[in-house]
Amino acid sequence: MARKRSARRVARQGGRQGVPKMQREPALVAEIGEIVEAYCGTCRLNLDASATALDSGGRVVQVTCRTCGNVQKFRPPMPDEEKRERLLRKVFAIRDRRQQATDISTERRKAYSTSDIMARWRKAAEDADARAPIYRDTDVYEVGDAFIHNRHGLGVVQEVLHDNAALVLFREVEVPLEMGKSVDD
Repeated sequence: MARKRSARRVARQGGRQGVPKMQREPALVAEIGEIVEAYCGTCRLNLDASATALDSGGRVVQVTCRTCGNVQKFRPPMPDEEKRERLLRKVFAIRDRRQQATDISTERRKAYSTSDIMARWRKAAEDADARAPIYRDTDVYEVGDAFIHNRHGLGVVQEVLHDNAALVLFREVEVPLEMGKSVDD
């Protein structure tokens, strides 16, 4: 029975699984201190870097980014198409999450008339604390929590849709809002 080669073992041997040898990028041969173009993971850009470590064949193994000063493993410059695809995948994932929350909200809006929403809001607002905090998308809310939104006014959480969204009932509309958003986003 043939043994499978692990990804780490393949990387150590200088190859990639599933990529023919002819399509692999040629190793970059340079001298220590020489300026080479490399992808900086910290800056997330193709930038100039100084070669700081070489292997026995003179191939660049480690570089120092000349912009941020970060010392990292050498990664060849990323093609613009690949960067664009990665960014588009991220944007589409965000769009799909928001669309899913909006679809749920649209279904609920169709199910309830404005007068029904106002009646439900009055009942929910009676139980709400008069000193409700101001809505922040970084906070995490639970069903029944009340807060003040800068556009819609007093709102009460009706349902937690998923980790990052809650369905909130306001005086005239029921809207999904983001919550638990990290500060980095």
